[in-house]
Amino acid sequence: MNALPHVRCSYFLLPGNELDGYPRYLESDLAESLLSGWLALWHPGLLAASGGAPQWVSAENPPEDVADCILVIPPFSQPHVHSEWLARAEDTQDSICVVRPVSSQSWLQAQDALLEQLLRQGERGDAATDAIGSIEIAVRERFAALGYAFLQIELMTRQMRYTSNLDRHLFDQQVSQAAAAALAGEAESMQQLLQSCFDSLGQERDHYYSLDANILDITLLAPTTLKSSLATQLGFGGATSYLCSAQLLEKMQQVAPENLVTLRDKVQSGESAVVGGLAAERPHPLMTSAALARELERGHHRYQQLGFPPARVFGRFSFGLVSDSIAEIARHDFLGALLIAWSEGEYPRGSQSKIQWESSDGTYLSAVATDVLDAADASSYVSFGWQVGEALDHEHVPTIVLAHWPGHVCPYWHLLRIVAAHTPALGVWHQAQRYFEETDLPYHQERLSPHAFRYNWLAAAENPADLARRVAQYHRLHVRCQSLQNLALLEWMLSNRPAPPDSADEHSTEANGQTSDDAVVQAMPMEGWSDVLASAWERLDGLMDEGEEWVSLASQIEEELLDYTQVVLQRLASRLAPKYSAAAAGERWQAELLLNPRNAPLRIRTRTSPEHSFTAGTWRFSEGLVGHHRYTNVDVPGLGFVVAPLDTSGPAEVPRKEPVLADETGLLRNEFFEAQIDPRRGHLRSVHVPGRRGNRISAMVARRDLKGKDQFVHSEMIADSVALRTSSPMAGLIRATGELRLDGHPCGRFEIDYEVWRGSRVLEIVVRLSDLQPLSTRDPWKSAYVLRLAWATEAAILRTFQCDRRHSWPRGRAVSPLLLEIDEAEYRTHLLTGGLAFHRREDLRFSETILCFDGDACEFRLGIGIDLPRPMQAAQDFVDARYALPLQGPAEAGDAVGWVIAADSKHVGIDLQSPLVDADNRARGIRLVLSEHQGKSANVRVRLPYPPASAARVDYHGKVLNRLSVIDDGFSIPIRANERCLVDVLWQRGG
Repeated sequence: MNALPHVRCSYFLLPGNELDGYPRYLESDLAESLLSGWLALWHPGLLAASGGAPQWVSAENPPEDVADCILVIPPFSQPHVHSEWLARAEDTQDSICVVRPVSSQSWLQAQDALLEQLLRQGERGDAATDAIGSIEIAVRERFAALGYAFLQIELMTRQMRYTSNLDRHLFDQQVSQAAAAALAGEAESMQQLLQSCFDSLGQERDHYYSLDANILDITLLAPTTLKSSLATQLGFGGATSYLCSAQLLEKMQQVAPENLVTLRDKVQSGESAVVGGLAAERPHPLMTSAALARELERGHHRYQQLGFPPARVFGRFSFGLVSDSIAEIARHDFLGALLIAWSEGEYPRGSQSKIQWESSDGTYLSAVATDVLDAADASSYVSFGWQVGEALDHEHVPTIVLAHWPGHVCPYWHLLRIVAAHTPALGVWHQAQRYFEETDLPYHQERLSPHAFRYNWLAAAENPADLARRVAQYHRLHVRCQSLQNLALLEWMLSNRPAPPDSADEHSTEANGQTSDDAVVQAMPMEGWSDVLASAWERLDGLMDEGEEWVSLASQIEEELLDYTQVVLQRLASRLAPKYSAAAAGERWQAELLLNPRNAPLRIRTRTSPEHSFTAGTWRFSEGLVGHHRYTNVDVPGLGFVVAPLDTSGPAEVPRKEPVLADETGLLRNEFFEAQIDPRRGHLRSVHVPGRRGNRISAMVARRDLKGKDQFVHSEMIADSVALRTSSPMAGLIRATGELRLDGHPCGRFEIDYEVWRGSRVLEIVVRLSDLQPLSTRDPWKSAYVLRLAWATEAAILRTFQCDRRHSWPRGRAVSPLLLEIDEAEYRTHLLTGGLAFHRREDLRFSETILCFDGDACEFRLGIGIDLPRPMQAAQDFVDARYALPLQGPAEAGDAVGWVIAADSKHVGIDLQSPLVDADNRARGIRLVLSEHQGKSANVRVRLPYPPASAARVDYHGKVLNRLSVIDDGFSIPIRANERCLVDVLWQRGG
């Protein structure tokens, strides 16, 4: 073997002066060739031969004397080198080597090629030459890591401060001595000298930046990466974080149990962390905030079942967050969250990498919201030092995020880890949990715009029409499940009175951090008080899983809820109407139990035969004949009941003559509004409120197509008939039938029922479409059948209600499954969408709600609400069932009316979450969920059926957030705008 020739110096050619021309970004191939060319010069043999570190020189003005020098010219620099100088350098007879690195070579291959070229030019070898060939890869990696750190730290300081504070003479001496020690096989001495070199670079960085940057390394997992590639990643060692849901860990347990054991050991030792928190990743922006909370609770338990501690850092691979998701995440004991769109969609970037993400209700949690570097791409590393410098200059907690699939990293990732092990100059390597535990909190909270969370759900869906129907059915069933949960817990409360005091409790102290009773009070799992609802909730959330046969599943859930409704109603009847018993199907009944599952007063329509009516009572709002039936409007208190007996004293009274609610001119009216149906077109022409001037809203059904680049055309409605179907003092119904025409050609038929009831602020609209012609494109945002709304003023503020939170809607597309609000300052109009979730605001006076887009016949029920005092509760009532039970009993049993839980605020909803029990499963209290729906903070008093001993705002694990004032038969709570909070109430013993 030949020996290395004499090397006077190693030069790396770059455009510009010093590092002024160093690129801030290069494509992968150019970045690979640049870095591999630089690191090729950092072989210990070359460093020992040249007596120090390589130098970069200007490609435009290279040294004239290049004798005994090595020249590396990366492709990025080659256009800047004068051809005459290059030809002269290559023609010299001195021991010169000109290297043009290529992207196909790794830095190790580039080193080997350079050494081979030099050795061919040298003389016969000696022991030193043999030592060069025997240097281990691990040693070469350490020197390459030093070379990478040297380049990046010099880039950082020179780019940002235009100078360097490094003692280059001392550094070259240390590098040369370390290389000589490596050649001599003196491992301990080499390591000490290398550490001295890294320390010098660290001091150079510290001269300008006293703060350390933070490097977060995230390994992304998928069902296809759980075997060999994950085994490779687990073998790398070092701090990293694995992004995976509990569902993915369960999949790993099936296909690669040995990897699960290794990962679990690493997590338990603290070397690695799991980022996640969800049992399964579902499209939660299309669902509800309660669905996200349930998924987090399931995830908490399923991680533990697999032997993992619950995830302390939230993250998900698929798109699935909205601006207020952090409120639910923060209440599940997370340290922080990763707000990063790993796959599709777009999340907003924070003002800094680490932010305090604040929801609209004021809840906040630390989150990383920044761009991500691909750890498998050389372009991520070419100017890493510059990015670190930028972060150090502008961020309170400078953070760089690297992400990769397991085992898929480029060689510079390994070098960066070696650098981090020797010096924090380029960043401190963290796993996610320790990052949030050890780094500072950002100074300020940051609210993120709801409109910056972008994802085209319909375009991403394999079957957009199926997705739209699935979302609508999900929300209808969700309202039904929540109503039954409220009623079932009301029955549980009435059946399980507070436990009596006993001697064991006389010395009681703080319980669960929130009560003065024993310390084992906890929320009873849903399986403990209703296994039917526990199963229904889990399967209902699974309804949104892709590939799920959702139609049959929804039918099963609906049937089970229908059966369970009868069970709950009968149990409640035994508590609320003990003098009565439930009437059998088809049996004549003497009274009816009407129940309200929400805390807002509810007007329920109930039907009897024409000859029977209910007895008079404060609860009876109105009564009258509609066709062959008698209808009565019954006012039921919030979370309350009415026992309405039939009047058996004789035939029903003949109602006094009152104006009817519809006429032949197409006018519908009641005490709250007048609606005019256009006799020629059949659309809703106007809605007027008595005593107010001007049209409130207009609506029509249309087919919308995209014509040209950004111009939409709409069909027109041509009515065949606008007919009066029902007209009485209790109800009015007008039916319009006709044809949709686009450019003069028929594209579908419509049948629309407009219905108004006495005592109702909602105009009910049932739309049936048939004979629909194929649409021009599969994209429903370009072509679809829609309901178009128009309102009077351009100054109106539109609001959506996504995931139970209220947000302004200035433009573009929106998801709002139950409710839209048009706020015109002095009054508000609402569209009760009935589950139709996808909307587009066309300009300042028009919006569209997508009805259908697959050509099938379809039917939809919507409502237009006029000045609704409780719009969210009205939207839920609109899609909910009627909770009524026929009763039998003696005539003297009489009526009854009452409530179980009440609040003095119109814009705060109350749901019942779970019973609170002690170790002996005795009733101790109730957990409530309070939700503010109209963007107003308030101090709310809640009244209860039993005297409370204490009340506290808690998180989902029962940890007390703050105590509340107990007042007589209830408690008082200051609730923030848009807040959704949990309250644990403990009863007084024997109350």
